[in-house]
Amino acid sequence: MTQHFSLSSETTTTARIDTMQDVADWVVAQAPNPEEPRKDNPVGYLLQALRTLVSHCAGAPLSTMPADPAWIEEHFPKVVKGVHPRPELGQSVGVYQKWRADLLRSIKKANGAEAEVKALRARKDGWADLIAAVQLHTTTHGGSIHPAALSPLTKLADIARRAGVEPRDLDQPDVLSRLEQGFRLPLDRQDARNGQDFLNKHAYIPELAAELPQAPVVTFPILRAYAPIPEHIDAFLVGMVETAAKREDKVMKKDSQGVVDTTKSGWLSALRHHVRTLPDCPAEPDLDYPRPITNLDGVNDAAALFEADHLYASIRRTAAVEHLPGTIIHVSAYDYYSAIMVVLSRNGLIDAETCWGIKDSEFMVDGKALAHGMTAANQAWCENLVQNPLARRRFRNLHRIMQAKANDLLPPEALAMPRSDAKQRAAYREFVTSQLTGTQFARLRQLGVCAAACAIEYAGRPIRKANCLGLRIHGSTRNFFTPTKHRPYYGFTLGAHETKAGKQETLTKLHDKLHGPQVLRWYLDVIRPLFEHAEASIYLFPGVTKPGQSLNHKTFDTWFQRAASDADMTMTFHLWRHGYASLLLAQDWGNLAHAAAMLGNTPAVCGRNYAWIDEQRLFLDGQQKMIASAEADQ
Repeated sequence: MTQHFSLSSETTTTARIDTMQDVADWVVAQAPNPEEPRKDNPVGYLLQALRTLVSHCAGAPLSTMPADPAWIEEHFPKVVKGVHPRPELGQSVGVYQKWRADLLRSIKKANGAEAEVKALRARKDGWADLIAAVQLHTTTHGGSIHPAALSPLTKLADIARRAGVEPRDLDQPDVLSRLEQGFRLPLDRQDARNGQDFLNKHAYIPELAAELPQAPVVTFPILRAYAPIPEHIDAFLVGMVETAAKREDKVMKKDSQGVVDTTKSGWLSALRHHVRTLPDCPAEPDLDYPRPITNLDGVNDAAALFEADHLYASIRRTAAVEHLPGTIIHVSAYDYYSAIMVVLSRNGLIDAETCWGIKDSEFMVDGKALAHGMTAANQAWCENLVQNPLARRRFRNLHRIMQAKANDLLPPEALAMPRSDAKQRAAYREFVTSQLTGTQFARLRQLGVCAAACAIEYAGRPIRKANCLGLRIHGSTRNFFTPTKHRPYYGFTLGAHETKAGKQETLTKLHDKLHGPQVLRWYLDVIRPLFEHAEASIYLFPGVTKPGQSLNHKTFDTWFQRAASDADMTMTFHLWRHGYASLLLAQDWGNLAHAAAMLGNTPAVCGRNYAWIDEQRLFLDGQQKMIASAEADQ
């Protein structure tokens, strides 16, 4: 097949760059000798990317293809999570990524976008001062910010400079519409939001704060793609809101509008969240939820969607996934379900028992407390941890204490048995089972699992329960790594789809001095083989009865509280995060950025939750100053 790829070199410049043929003409125009367009031409290498483009488009002429990055994105998407979007092209993932990058680069060079960016970044303005202030705190200069983390800020600066927005303007009410005027590419909105998040995250740095407005930087909202709700159900929800919004005037015997539109909009969002969540709720026969809603289109009675068992199921589902990107957080969920109960009550669709059952649930009680920072009970626990040396030592050695208690239960002969292959591990499990009572065997596994989980939290970092139980040691999605010849450590990472921020996290190694690797090595060798489905499970913590699944969250909660009590440390697994951060901040409030990074939160959130630590220190300092003042007067 003859490729329709022509190089027109009649002019040395191209007035307009509308098609990929214009791009090719511009590349050739940079060559001293158009007959040899790649010789002594710094951009001549881009011609190969253009030839490949023609080949990928079945020989179509470049003049039929728009010189638009959005067109490239549509027909040749980026690689996501290592998955090749166009495997039929016959390029490996790496080759495809490089070719695609060269194609986009050719457009930027030809239309002047790259030159514009260079000119913008050469400016001496507020953005230059801001970026210079941040660079002072990169690891290159002894700070805590990795230089690569500046990329979102640099992209935000490019957009803002095109729009004529200075850093001091970033809190203005109209700043988002102004920034949109500087958008050039489909991803500019996301890049701008990442840059805004970066500034808010690091606004505690004095040099950075000096270049920013006093109020937090306004951020672009996340545009979530919601599943559509059938029209007949959505109409029912709107009707429920309108009914709930009416106020009955008993004197004048008429109804009037008693709720503002913003409140009504919030109510409708809450109702829609519940309805959208139902198809994702799994069957849970042990919780009296054997037949979930699988298809909203087939629902004829919309009111039935708000029966007690469906409400309970959607709350459980919301709690189970609240750590994932694109989901509502615990505090927002509390607001949503509080609103749902108001609407249902005013429509006569919920009884008092169900209403109080939801309000008194642990999830709602904690959500209400979280709206005002850390719960009183959790704060009291953390205060005792910070102030009690024995509690601190026990907390830091919880994984080793649990390991020791598990070893006390293990038959001595079991450790001498070989466990190098599946058959040997099965024999090992059978022997241990035969030597222990059912209660002893259950306690052995409970202590072993909880010891490993504590080692991850303390010697790695305190990740959320869902992330911990979701760690995978096998398969293409593996994210927990054991030592190899070229990687001599235990470590784990969380993908963008597993973090609330929706961003890929760097690898966390388990630290030897914190005894994490030692406990994980023991768990994998001694405890994990005791699970019947361990051989076929990709999970670090395999399920007890269901092959292919990780350990059930509710089961783990029960196990952990029992194991912690065995170790004389009454706590839930969630308190790992609070305890870890409290100890770090009690040592030095300047560790706020480190605590936020370890928890996967922002400094602002950590500052709000643990402000009591700083306040107590200020009170103590104030008392000491008063004592010093009194002693000086004696």
